[in-house]
Amino acid sequence: MPYNVYLEMNPAGTTLAHIPELPGLCLRGDSQEAALAALPQAIDSYFQWLQQHGEPLPRPDTITWQVVETIHDFGPFQRGDKAALFAADKAPLSREALETHLRYAGYGRADLLALTRHLPEQLLEWQPNDQTMSIRQILSHVGGSAQWYVSRLVEAETLPPEWEHDDELGVFDFLALQQRTVSQRLRQLTEEELVQVTFPAMWSYHPDEMWTARKALRRLVEHELEHVAQVRQVLAQWRAHFLAHLAAERAELLFLLIGLDEETLASRPVFDNSSAKELLAHIAAWDTLHTGRIRLAAQGRAAEIPSLVLDEYNAQLQAQHQGWPLAEALAVFTTARQEFLNTLAGLSDEELHRPVTLPNGDTTSIRTWGLWRTRHDAAHAADLQAWRKQQQFAPAVGPKALLLAALQASRAEMATLAALLSPAGQTTHPLINTWTLKDIVGHLADWEAYGAAVLQAGRLLPMGYDEDDDRWNAAHAATRATQSWGQVWSDFQAARQALLAHIIPLAPNGLATLLPDERGAGVSIYNWVLSFLEHEREHALAMRAALMPHLPERLRQPPAGAT
Repeated sequence: MPYNVYLEMNPAGTTLAHIPELPGLCLRGDSQEAALAALPQAIDSYFQWLQQHGEPLPRPDTITWQVVETIHDFGPFQRGDKAALFAADKAPLSREALETHLRYAGYGRADLLALTRHLPEQLLEWQPNDQTMSIRQILSHVGGSAQWYVSRLVEAETLPPEWEHDDELGVFDFLALQQRTVSQRLRQLTEEELVQVTFPAMWSYHPDEMWTARKALRRLVEHELEHVAQVRQVLAQWRAHFLAHLAAERAELLFLLIGLDEETLASRPVFDNSSAKELLAHIAAWDTLHTGRIRLAAQGRAAEIPSLVLDEYNAQLQAQHQGWPLAEALAVFTTARQEFLNTLAGLSDEELHRPVTLPNGDTTSIRTWGLWRTRHDAAHAADLQAWRKQQQFAPAVGPKALLLAALQASRAEMATLAALLSPAGQTTHPLINTWTLKDIVGHLADWEAYGAAVLQAGRLLPMGYDEDDDRWNAAHAATRATQSWGQVWSDFQAARQALLAHIIPLAPNGLATLLPDERGAGVSIYNWVLSFLEHEREHALAMRAALMPHLPERLRQPPAGAT
C-alpha cells in the first residue's frame, strides 16, 4: 500500500512532507517537487534508524506514496509558526499509538544525548554565526517544546509541578526531568483528552490553532528528530570550521618559510639547535603520532596507546632528523598531514567527540588531539616569525619544493573556506565588500591565468586596459558575472594547474631565471609566482575574517616578515 503523504506549504512554496503512519518522518523541500523527490531516501533512512534502535520493522521492498492532503499557509517553518491539523490528526489516539510515539521520541532523545552529553562547554556554546542556535540553545528548546506540546492538550493546573522551577537546572538535568515528566503526563491523558480538539491560548501566538493528541504526539516526535538533525548540522559546521582553522595554520606556517634559501632553512637554528628543516620533520612526527592514536581510539584500542615523556620524545626526534635533507623533511611533513586529514575524514562526529580513556587514566578525545595539531602549527609559526624578525634575512630564491608546498597549502585553505558556505551562499553571500566567493575565486583565476601566460611567453606581457589594475579587474569581473559557480571554480583550478605546469619541470636553479619586460628589466620566476601566492593569501585572510569569527586574532592579520 502506498504511504499517505500530508503536505504543508508556505506562500514561497517551501514544503514540509509528513507521513503520520511513520511517526517522526518529516522532511523539508524548497518546493513540493523537491520534498517528494527526497521521500524514497528519507523513508529508507527512517527504517534504518528504527532498526538501529531495535525496532523489528523491515524496510518495504517497494516504496510508493500518494499525496492525500495539502494545507497552505501553515507549517512550522520558523519558531512560533502554526502547524497544520491534518485529517489523520483528527483520528482518536489509542494507548498503543501513544506508547509507540513515546518510544520513538525516546529514540530521538537517545540520539540527541549520544551526540551532545560528552561535549565540552565551549562546544555546547559554539555558534558558526549569529543566526544559528548553539547546541545548548537547541537542547533547551527541545526540552521546552516537549513540555509545550503537552500544554496543548491539558489544563494548565494539571501540568507537572516540577516544571515551575526547571529553568534553574543545568541543560542535561532539565532534559532528564522533562523526558520523565512529559511521558508521565501524556500517559495520564483521559479518554476524552485522547480524542478532543483543543484551541489552547496559553503560551501561544495562535490561539485559533487546533490541536489533538495525535497532532501533538506527531509533532513531538518530528520535532525531536528535526533537532537531532540540527545538532548534526552544527557539529558538521564545527568540523568544517576546525578543518579551515587547521588549513589556515598550515598555510601560514609554510608562508613564513618563503623567501629563504635552502642553506638558511637547513642550517640556521630557529631554536635549540633545530633548523627550519628539522622543525618540519618534528611537526610531521607529531602529526603521524596522533594519526596512530586516532586510529587506535576509533578501533576501541585506546588501551594500547603508549604514554610519552614529552621532552624525551622531542629529543629523540631532534636526533633522528638532524641528518635529513630538506626535501625529505618537507615530503614527510606534507604526507603526514594528508594521512592525518584522511584519518579524520573517516570518523563520524560521535567518534570525533567521544571521550577516550588512556592507559594512565586520563580522559581526552579525538577532537582534542585535532585541536592540538592547530596549536602545534601555531606555536612553531610564532617561533619562525620571531626568528625571521630577529635575523632580518635578505630575501632569497627559495627551494622549488617549498614554494610548491606553500601553493598547495594555500589552495587547500581556500577549499576549506569555500566549504563553510552553502551552494547558494557561494554566489550570494558578500565576503569582501560586495564580492562573493564566486567573485573572489574568479578574480584569482583570472590573475593566475595571466601569470601562467607570462610564464608560457618567458617574458612579462602587457595587461591591457592601459595597465590599470582596477579597469582590468572590472572588465574580468563583468565577464565572470554571467558564469556559473561550476565554471568559475573549474577555471580557478585550471589556472593553478597551468601555473604549476611551468614551475614543476624547472631545474633547481630555474626559479632564479628572469622574466624580462619590454625595457629589459625583469622579475625572477620565483618572485613572479610568489606574487600569486601572496595574492591568494591576502584574499584568504579577508575571507577568514568574514567567515570565521572564532579564529585567533593573529590569523586575522598578515604574517610579518615573510617576504
